Amino acid sequence: MIIEILIYGMIQFLVSQIVHIIIWRIFSPKAYPIWLPVIFIFTPVGFFIILHILVFSGLIGIDLNKALYLTIGSSLVMHLALSAMYIHMYPGIIFFSPSLELIKLLAEQNDRGLSIEEMDLPVLSEANTIGMRIDHLSNSGMIEKSVNTYILTPRGTFIARSFYIYRRMLGLPGIGRG
Repeated sequence: MIIEILIYGMIQFLVSQIVHIIIWRIFSPKAYPIWLPVIFIFTPVGFFIILHILVFSGLIGIDLNKALYLTIGSSLVMHLALSAMYIHMYPGIIFFSPSLELIKLLAEQNDRGLSIEEMDLPVLSEANTIGMRIDHLSNSGMIEKSVNTYILTPRGTFIARSFYIYRRMLGLPGIGRG
């Protein structure tokens, strides 16, 4: 049963991954923080709920014994765990990362290594660090340009306050201080 759960969970995740790739090939949504949960979380959970309703209301005649029902539910939990990990990692996959650029630079040196002075990377320009973040926050509706300045939208204010409160609950310093 455990092997079946692993296999079914992986299959569910791969199906979501294929749907994700197809949608991104047709049009690349700017608001990926909305699209990814819809594709990877809400749609599979919705299918599970619909299956549950159809089977237990008698609308479709599937003999769903407890073991099979538990397997399907457990594989959905595995799928959701994989999906949460993927959604969490997605920004690191698609966006420029100064840390990743440094890792690539050091990997090119084999075992020679580099001093801080030698780690001059043209890709670490303001356009690649701040500019890309501004574009992303603007596209996702978190900030907007007002004359020559950027301001938080109500959505951005909500997110910023949520992170600040959560960091305070964890005993971490305020935003921007580690």
